[in-house]
Amino acid sequence: RDILYVQPSQEAFEDMELDRTRSVLWLTMPEAGLIPRKYFDGRPAGPTIEYPHPSDVSISENRGLGWLAFPDQGVVRAFGPDLASVDTFRTISSLGQCRVVEAGTLDQTVWIGNDAGTVRRFTPDRVLLNDWFLDAPVTAIALDEGAERAWVAVRTAIGADLYVLNGRDSTSTKVAGRWSDIADIAFDAATHSLWISERGIPRAGNGRLTRLSESGTVLAYVGGIEPFGIMVDPVSGNCWASDVKSGRILEVSPDGAILRQSARIDIPYAVRVVGGSGVP
Repeated sequence: RDILYVQPSQEAFEDMELDRTRSVLWLTMPEAGLIPRKYFDGRPAGPTIEYPHPSDVSISENRGLGWLAFPDQGVVRAFGPDLASVDTFRTISSLGQCRVVEAGTLDQTVWIGNDAGTVRRFTPDRVLLNDWFLDAPVTAIALDEGAERAWVAVRTAIGADLYVLNGRDSTSTKVAGRWSDIADIAFDAATHSLWISERGIPRAGNGRLTRLSESGTVLAYVGGIEPFGIMVDPVSGNCWASDVKSGRILEVSPDGAILRQSARIDIPYAVRVVGGSGVP
């Protein structure tokens, strides 16, 4: 697809997240210590939030809150719901080097993973509900909100591991499989399946995009690419993936067929899609 417009920045964004309710993108710029919020046409949706070294961002859409991880300070801060404000709405502290945060919309809980391998689940009022120790740095979290579960990827010395964490009984289950450098994961609530982005060796093109069933069965995969950030279209069920090797954004069907791809983009690392319109 054609590129409609480009939003210049003084540095690469580390993460971005989509607030569909208000059509706003939240982005993080760790070195500059900035969190800009933009409408889809690039206009500012509010003043830029300034805090040192933001990492991951996640949106609780029904409350209009953006949850930001700050690993240097060991805290996760929530901002909003007033887009005109840069004040902190809530802070969860003493989290270690917390690099990953995933906020629920249906149950409103917040899942946080750190570099030590600890995953904690909190209520929006900072009450600790569960915690797990996975003994390896957490790299990605995807929520199955209907079942109060989280799929969690960790980086190991020889590759990666994948777990399912149950918020109802605090158990953890390791998913069978050999995983290599998991960059991102995305849960499709409509089909109860999980998409996994394995980057592989940088620039080698030996990564893959895999779709798993709830039970861990491989349903589809695409090889020979270097996928990084991914997101499932909540309407079509297609997975959009940023392919670092080709410099393109790919749209992949649930059966693993590449349906279309964008023009070349300068090293795409993340992708977000509104859903249904086919415009990432």
